[in-house]
Amino acid sequence: NAVTARFGSYSMGTSGGSGLKFAYDSSWMANMATQSHTIDFWYRFATYPSSPGYALFTGETDGQYSCFRHHHPTMNYPHTGGVGWGGSETGIKNNYVQNTWYHFAQVYDSTSGHKGYVDGVLDMNEAVTGSTAVGSNLSIMGDWGGANTYYPAAGCYMDEFRISVGIARWTANF
Repeated sequence: NAVTARFGSYSMGTSGGSGLKFAYDSSWMANMATQSHTIDFWYRFATYPSSPGYALFTGETDGQYSCFRHHHPTMNYPHTGGVGWGGSETGIKNNYVQNTWYHFAQVYDSTSGHKGYVDGVLDMNEAVTGSTAVGSNLSIMGDWGGANTYYPAAGCYMDEFRISVGIARWTANF
């Protein structure tokens, strides 16, 4: 959608329903599961979720990967190095504004654990290390759960999505 692009002419948008899926690659997934990695992107809430929230980047089940979920009013950064969705990875920022771009980053450092950043400011820090689970069907903007219908990110936009395997890009505010 050109009107809501953060950079360039277009951004990825969704009206709900099925999300964008990554093809499964066993060696890439194994590397992501055991190495430091960073997931970051720009996101714009066109609408706010009621309960339960919006899945922004997830595995197909509750026990996969480093993930993002907006559970209004906060962001959750679940991972499977220690626990699944829950309070221990809930961010502190709770004043998101609709139709405003935010930069989200989840950084996993294999020696110090998980950190979540919003607009370059530390939002969550959890010192849990250990490999994350591997599986199939990584999804962007919705589609968490066995029936691929939970947490749809309807009416939202994403730009400059990036996964970096083998590097924890940030270890402090940036």
